[in-house]
Amino acid sequence: MALCVLILSVILVRVSLGFRSDLTPNLWWKPGIFAGAGLASLLLLADIARPGHRIKPWHFAPLLFADALFGWQLITQLLHPNIAQKASLYDVGAFCCVSVISGGGALIFYGLWRGWLQKTASDYPVLLGALSGFCAGCLAATSYALHCDRDVVLYIGVYYFMPIGILTAMGGWLGGKYLDW
Repeated sequence: MALCVLILSVILVRVSLGFRSDLTPNLWWKPGIFAGAGLASLLLLADIARPGHRIKPWHFAPLLFADALFGWQLITQLLHPNIAQKASLYDVGAFCCVSVISGGGALIFYGLWRGWLQKTASDYPVLLGALSGFCAGCLAATSYALHCDRDVVLYIGVYYFMPIGILTAMGGWLGGKYLDW
């Protein structure tokens, strides 16, 4: 189901915004960060969706991969002398970035909630809700990253992680309120 949602959101971004023209193998690291984090959150969601189930440690591997990609880019870009010039946070595209990730993530979160989370009986309802918000934000960010040409990690850290963090917090709050059995 999550793969279908990701494919649908990629198609929606392609049709409405288009992919960036310079998308080369060197630039797949940005969608890779969010795809890895989204995959890890899906695996962790599946781990804790039923009572008595435990998190499998190897399900953190895609998240570690995503962290390694982000860390690699952070180190690479900090060593680059022109990072201060590229790191402008006052960008016109920032509103579009935050809006698409927040709105698309909220729609994905709603679909996860209605299609799956309401049918679960987790021992960890707050964590289940938070992971679902995180997953939804990461899936939306993966799709939007195929369009966005701002590759500075400071920009990504603010305008990508902010809506993902808000969706995660909202999911945790809703999970504690409505998924508590």
